[in-house]
Parts: sequence; structure tokens; C-alpha cells
Amino acid sequence: MNKRITLILIISIMLCCILQCSKPVTHKVIVVLVDLSESTNKPQMRDLYISSFKKIVDLVSNEDSLFVAPITEKSIMELNFVIEEPNLVPAGIDYDTNYMQEKRLREEAKAKLEAKKEEMLNTFRKVVGNQERKIYKTDILSSLNMADERVFRGLVGNDYTKMLVIMSDMMEDSDVYNFEKQKLPDSKVDEIISTRKEKGLLPSLSGVKVYVVGSNAPSVEKYNDIKNFWFKYLKEAGAVIEAENYSSSCPVRICQ
Repeated sequence: MNKRITLILIISIMLCCILQCSKPVTHKVIVVLVDLSESTNKPQMRDLYISSFKKIVDLVSNEDSLFVAPITEKSIMELNFVIEEPNLVPAGIDYDTNYMQEKRLREEAKAKLEAKKEEMLNTFRKVVGNQERKIYKTDILSSLNMADERVFRGLVGNDYTKMLVIMSDMMEDSDVYNFEKQKLPDSKVDEIISTRKEKGLLPSLSGVKVYVVGSNAPSVEKYNDIKNFWFKYLKEAGAVIEAENYSSSCPVRICQ
């Protein structure tokens, strides 16, 4: 009887191990684009960026990836990652080791991850809080192309949860477009999308979930026009954008 119970226990443990090992694992790949132009250079806006970034950092686990880059007037040429962590602290799990060794490896990986999170937070605070250079324009469109080319395009398969967080008032103000001065009826939006498609400038953001932090505009009408543009543009690029994730503060999905 005892042998039978022991055999059942062994089989149960083996089944649990098999199920655990065969369970699909998806890793988060998060790109954060931060608008550092003068229109966002206000204490309340930068405080919002920092508090939102802290929530984003809380989301990451071992082996996730996190990239942060500033949006400037020359995003197409200057998009340099101020934080570039393509594989945050490998979990260090070796299923051939015994339980105590596995536990120790997990604890070490957790401690390293927490230290890395604090390091990233400090870097982010410096980037948004100690800005010496004044940036007067905002090239969001080019920053999306760079995020596509330098991060998302290289992700093949279904093993990733792809997230793009844009911290900006979303007021495109580049050498080509000025959303504050331009009117954006649907016909103009369609024209911009068509032109960028023809020039090969529409990014490929298939399956990328987009979150906007700090959207703003001089009037409600302008706010809605700009929001409409980005929804149409991002969806045309294949991204996933939902109303609750386009926020003047921090989207609930991130900051809940």
C-alpha cells in the first residue's frame, strides 16, 4: 500500500514538472519613448513621466526587455537608448539542480533584478529631470520608425508581449507637420497616412500594444483631432491602441 502511494506521488510530481516545463513562456518587450521638448518641460508633466515609469518598471520580470529613448526634434537621427536592457537578469533556473540550488538561484536573480530596476529608475530621473539642452520640436513619427526598426522588427514568433509607451502631449511638431497649427480632418489624416505609406515611412507595429501618457492640447477640439489622428495612424501600422490607453495622465492598464 505504501509503495503504491509513493508511486502515485512520484508520478504526480513528474507530471507537475512536465506541465511546468512545457508551459509557454512569454517575455515582455517594452519600449518607452519620452518627449523631452519644451512643451512638456513642466514639473507636473515630468513628475507624471517619472511616476508612470516606476509603474512600468514594476511590470518587468526576469528576462523581460526594456528600452527607453528620448523624442527630440531629430528623432530619426538621434534616437539613442538611454536605457537598453534586452534581457533583464536571466532567471538563473537550472532544472537539473536540486531544490535548494534552484531556490538560491531564484533568490539571486530576484535580488539582481531589484537592483537593476533601481538603477533604471535613477537613470530615468536624470534624463527627464536634468535637461540642459532645450528642445523646441517633437518628431514623434520618426521615433515610431526607430522603435520599429531597432526593437520590434527583430522579434519573431509569439513568445513576446510587445508594448510601446509614448510619454508625450502627442503634439507632433517637426519640419514636416505641426499639429498645433494644422487642422486634422479625416481627409488630411488619410493624406498623411497615404504619403508616408508611399514613401515607405509607415512603421510595422503588428501586435504592439500602445499606451500614451500625458496627452494634451490647447482645446478639446484639438485634443480629439490629434487623438483621432494617432488612432488611425497606429492602427494602420498594425498596432493595438484602445481608448482607455490614450491618457492625459497614466493609463489604467499601467498604473492600476
